[in-house]
Amino acid sequence: MARILTTLLVVAAVGAAGAFAAVYAVIVGMFVYKELTWKKIRQALRDTVEDNAVILLIVSMAAILGYLLAYVQVPQNLSKFILGISREPIVVLTTVMIFLLVAGCFMEGTVNILVLTPIFLPIIRQAGYDPIHFGILMAILVQLGGVTPPVGVNMFTVCSLGGIPVETFLKASWPYLVTYLILLVILVAFPELTTFLPNLLME
Repeated sequence: MARILTTLLVVAAVGAAGAFAAVYAVIVGMFVYKELTWKKIRQALRDTVEDNAVILLIVSMAAILGYLLAYVQVPQNLSKFILGISREPIVVLTTVMIFLLVAGCFMEGTVNILVLTPIFLPIIRQAGYDPIHFGILMAILVQLGGVTPPVGVNMFTVCSLGGIPVETFLKASWPYLVTYLILLVILVAFPELTTFLPNLLME
């Protein structure tokens, strides 16, 4: 029960729903199941601080890297490099997606979105792709980067909370990662799958 509470407290640090769930877990654990004691609550709070420290350390290091890359104008230079390779839309999109996948392995997702979206969106529009289509592809790639080493924030969060070695996580997750990549190929080949509903709503 204490481990469940720890997980909920970590989630509560990033959302109101998690805070409500943590309070609910305390009430149920103490008064319904009567398994949650003050000693277990103190242990859960201690574990929560440790888990959040690990996660926030990773996020802060990724943020520093992201701002450093932005300061030396790596994304801007990369955009010029991409346009210099080819003007073919599919080549431009594929190159941007590969970069986003690699960037997601080193930088936290929020940093990726804030730094790279203003740079790559005009390139994608110039290539003739729908911004909604690209936004969905980018969101998937950012999340995919979050569960891959060396700086996969989501990966380290899950491993920390569950006490799972990173090697075990990677061995168990690779089929899902392959499925994600297959999904990306399908969405690139058939952009209508991502745009038909927004187009329908905007008619």
